[in-house]
Amino acid sequence: MSYTDTFICVAEDCPVETGIPPVSSRLLPSAHVIQYELLSSEPYAYTHEELLYEVHVRHEQVPLEDRTDRREEIWKELFSKKTPMPASLHAS
Repeated sequence: MSYTDTFICVAEDCPVETGIPPVSSRLLPSAHVIQYELLSSEPYAYTHEELLYEVHVRHEQVPLEDRTDRREEIWKELFSKKTPMPASLHAS
């Protein structure tokens, strides 16, 4: 599943006025912290799949050399996994 030409925004009925950056008490950053850092440092730089890939390799601490040399292999393995699709995205 991927998003194309999609702007995701806060729901109109959201009770929160402002957001706060995610934090983690772990020694290594969690996936949501990595995702926030990537998106806030380079907005609009990643496609949905590229973002998922970057978060995955950084969260799993894949060495930089492997990210380059084994990119296609890691990519195929990551996206071959079945993931549940939210009900709102099912065709009606």
